[in-house]
Amino acid sequence: MKAIKCFITFKSAVINDVPVAINPSLSVEEFKDDIASIRLNEFNEQRLRDFGIKLFQRIFTDNALEQYQSSDPSAIALSVSDNLASIPWELLHDGTNWVARTREIIRVATTGRNTPDFIQKQGNLRILTAISGPILNETMPDDDPEQIHPLDVNAHTDIFKKLRRTFPCRYKNP
Repeated sequence: MKAIKCFITFKSAVINDVPVAINPSLSVEEFKDDIASIRLNEFNEQRLRDFGIKLFQRIFTDNALEQYQSSDPSAIALSVSDNLASIPWELLHDGTNWVARTREIIRVATTGRNTPDFIQKQGNLRILTAISGPILNETMPDDDPEQIHPLDVNAHTDIFKKLRRTFPCRYKNP
């Protein structure tokens, strides 16, 4: 999958190795009221679109906009500095459509912690799997042949039972 690579800080963005200055500097404070309203579910679709366009226009200017328009990747990989991580980047709107609808948005999370080179095995890996078979017509008995089951629980259970041949595991029926 080809992706536009975006690294965004409060002063600049690097879009596919093309640096772009952000002037004035970007801050969470600039979007504070919008973000609060979004979290309180006070936005309708038009206000969300307006927010997404405003956010898009702050990042994709000049060379960055040219990079966006001239490429046709299937995704945009966003790596955002920690101080901008609380901005809902998934709402980017290019003025025509939601970016997430026309391309995938991949948020690359950065943390200050290093990952270990290897993870020591400490006993068996334990996985709990629950398969639910909801019924659609509650007035009919569950075993009525006319009852519609959206999920074949027995078939899905058999898949896990077959895993015992490949992976050492214990299987418990309810």
